[in-house]
Amino acid sequence: MDSTTKKMIARLMEDTATGQIKWSIADAPYTITKGNDNFFPLYFQVEYRGRTMCIYEVRAKDYIEDQAYWHEYLVIGLLDNDGRLLWEYEGNDAILHELFGDVRRSIADVQDFLGYFR
Repeated sequence: MDSTTKKMIARLMEDTATGQIKWSIADAPYTITKGNDNFFPLYFQVEYRGRTMCIYEVRAKDYIEDQAYWHEYLVIGLLDNDGRLLWEYEGNDAILHELFGDVRRSIADVQDFLGYFR
């Protein structure tokens, strides 16, 4: 991951934590899911600086010889107005997982829920 992408993710984490941006949960667009056997358990998107950004989890089936196995990775990307993925970065970088966790917590409103038990 290059330094500019890291800076973008760090800014998204900051703006998510402060509530400056509000992510929404949705089904991954057809333009992302068509033509493969992958599973997309969680897909989030946000309008940010005039662009639609997404972050999602992919569970992909691969084969080694005749043995099938599944692996997981995350994708962050930019979409156009028709839901086409114009740019993406995929991987299992720690910072990407941290953003994904932050987005999940913000969607679930975990802090408010846990506040009930204090």
